[in-house]
Amino acid sequence: MPFNGRFLVRGGKTEVFAGEAPKRVVVIAFDSMQDAVSYRKSDAFQKLQPEREKVMRYIQSFAVEGVAEETPPAVGSSTPPAK
Repeated sequence: MPFNGRFLVRGGKTEVFAGEAPKRVVVIAFDSMQDAVSYRKSDAFQKLQPEREKVMRYIQSFAVEGVAEETPPAVGSSTPPAK
């Protein structure tokens, strides 16, 4: 995938714990927020938009900045680990 993107989730089985699950989920990881933005603004992605809109009724798309991979998970806490 361009701009250092890699699929973490692409469809697959879902288990609902609260609310309603979407019909399909895709999660793409990028090395940086800038890579994600560049991918979305790229000519290649823009060419796909008309086809996506034909087959999808509801599209929710956003980028979320994550934690560094070397950051250990905060087990049993809702507070993110200190940097």
